[in-house]
Amino acid sequence: MKLFSKNLLEISSLIFLTNFLHNTWHREYPYAWLFLLLTISSVFIHSGVFNDIKPQLKIVDNFIIFSIFIYGYLLFLKINKNNNSKSFIPISTFLTVIYMYVVGYFQNKYSFDPDPNIAHISHAAIHLLGCLGHHIIIYDYSRINSHNMVRYQYQ
Repeated sequence: MKLFSKNLLEISSLIFLTNFLHNTWHREYPYAWLFLLLTISSVFIHSGVFNDIKPQLKIVDNFIIFSIFIYGYLLFLKINKNNNSKSFIPISTFLTVIYMYVVGYFQNKYSFDPDPNIAHISHAAIHLLGCLGHHIIIYDYSRINSHNMVRYQYQ
């Protein structure tokens, strides 16, 4: 189980490639490139190959995560400004990730559990939840943009 658990984080990091592809499909290139960079930094961090520069990689990884949060939040605001309806999924995935990370940190749970199997599975769940929340954001945003484009074409 330890070998699978270790590889689980490398494999779950690859899920962000789906965000890269989804954003590329909808021509949201800055968001796409951020997810490609996150995939690369996350795989490097979780692979253990680059242990000698892991602290620097974590700084870069945290900057990329923060950039994705800001970009996704700005799109989320645009969605809700135009749509006047709040999507439950991005909000719930964001709050769940924050809860798992912050509470986990202070209580040695989830990603910070002393049992590496629990820690790795929890961290993989964080990858999955973040991926899902951002997929919903780009889906909603692209739907609104395509609706606006059609409306402008016929005016």
